[in-house]
Amino acid sequence: KKLFPSLTILRLDRDSAPNDKKHSLIIKTFIEKRAQVLIGTQMIFNQNLPAVDLSAVLSLDTLLNLPDFLSGEKTWQIINLLKKISSNRLPIFIQTYNPENQILKWVAESNWQEFYQNEIALRKELNFPPFAQLIKLSFRHRQAKIAAQEAKFLATKLRQVNLKNLNVIIGETLPAFIPKEGGYYIWQIILKFPLKNIKEKNSEFLKNRNALLSYVPENWLIEVDPESLL
Repeated sequence: KKLFPSLTILRLDRDSAPNDKKHSLIIKTFIEKRAQVLIGTQMIFNQNLPAVDLSAVLSLDTLLNLPDFLSGEKTWQIINLLKKISSNRLPIFIQTYNPENQILKWVAESNWQEFYQNEIALRKELNFPPFAQLIKLSFRHRQAKIAAQEAKFLATKLRQVNLKNLNVIIGETLPAFIPKEGGYYIWQIILKFPLKNIKEKNSEFLKNRNALLSYVPENWLIEVDPESLL
């Protein structure tokens, strides 16, 4: 607004668009060119946008360095979504402190083969999907001390459970990436179930996995194949 006071600028995120109606209205205003600039989160891509003259990713390092195995994949997806709505007149601008990052180079070159080979090798080494099934256990409490104690107690309990034919890696108990939300402290445990192939997700595996999960108290949230580890 300081640099371009004559332009109309729209903002699109969960605060400015708390519902679908408001979301659609903001997009419609931009499509009809009653606004020249649209600044927002990934919600921008929830609807079809027209080709734009200029697009940019601000502070890409925030996304690229998230403690989530999907951060590289999401970075790739966002930049490619911007490519789809960008006209050929100007390049996409990326704000980063690490322009030599290999992922950014692969995206710039549209070299998805190299990106895939690197990503799949890393996931195999670290037991991430598709080489393992992940389950995220989350606990919330208004008192930080109780939240931490409950999480550590459950992790110890799960490690003591001896289930035949169940190969599981029980991660450390840690505060969530956003450790406090709505007055509640959040702690998490990540379970990894390594799989040689998808066929290992058979009835015997599910039976043993669910037997382990039966030790998780009802006041815990269990997310199977979570969209994010944050």
